[in-house]
Amino acid sequence: MEYTEWGLGLFGGWVMRGRGRRTHSGGISMIELMFALAILAIALLGIVGVLLQAIGTKDADREQQIAKTAATRQLEVIRTAAQTNYDTVVTTYANTSFDVAGLSNLSNQSKLGLGTVVIDSSNSDLLDLTVAIAWTGIRGDSRYEIRTLLTR
Repeated sequence: MEYTEWGLGLFGGWVMRGRGRRTHSGGISMIELMFALAILAIALLGIVGVLLQAIGTKDADREQQIAKTAATRQLEVIRTAAQTNYDTVVTTYANTSFDVAGLSNLSNQSKLGLGTVVIDSSNSDLLDLTVAIAWTGIRGDSRYEIRTLLTR
């Protein structure tokens, strides 16, 4: 009678040690390789998904920054005009619109966002000024608004 001992091989396969024939080599079987590749593929898909989400977030943040900069710039133009001639601000800027380069317009899908200026002049010494930017962005229809008060 031959003495044999069973144990785990280097890569997890069962092998027979001692005198006698080995029933399974110490290498990786085809099934183990397929399982390893499947796990690797699932992990890579998750990583690609995270990367695509990060790119979308970066683009949405860039659009938001363009809108914020355009609204602030228009607000500064109106403030400068109010310092030189306060009385003409309402007639010059109330209910006007302007284009914002780098953003897609909601109405005509051009590469220009649409900015609007609304001024509430019910109090002649205090103007309620709202500058709004609307565009169709990476996350659908988007809007940025900035509001301030102007005094004489």
